Amino acid sequence: MSQYPVPQFIERETKLVGPLTGRQLIIFGVVAFILFVLYFIVPPLVLLLIGAVLLTGAGSLAFIRVNNRSLDEVMFSFINYFFKPRVYFWQKKEPTEKELQAKTEQILKSAYKTNNKEGEPESKEEDSLKINEEEKIKNLANILNE
Repeated sequence: MSQYPVPQFIERETKLVGPLTGRQLIIFGVVAFILFVLYFIVPPLVLLLIGAVLLTGAGSLAFIRVNNRSLDEVMFSFINYFFKPRVYFWQKKEPTEKELQAKTEQILKSAYKTNNKEGEPESKEEDSLKINEEEKIKNLANILNE
């Protein structure tokens, strides 16, 4: 039997350019584009201040990890925590007729496995016993579904 190496560190993102992953490259690319546009709009001193703030934010988003999750994931979860409801009520989903029928057939198939290859009863006594068992299983399935 051939042996193959099992990949390790599969949770690690692929590096695209030097030490930067695709996500980090996109973050810095967006900031670079914003600064490029601002270069033609605002004076140099304001551009320097805005650039420092944007690059600090981009560096934080790109490199800081909290509990092995990126900062943008943590911020997204933080925002969702405040804007989504925190109280959940369990509501029983009523099964459809098809689901009930499939479940019943599955129970019946598992209950009627025989040693015979064709899966048919070997005598009339076994046949009548299986019919009685089938009725019992249907009753049991109906009781469980109520």
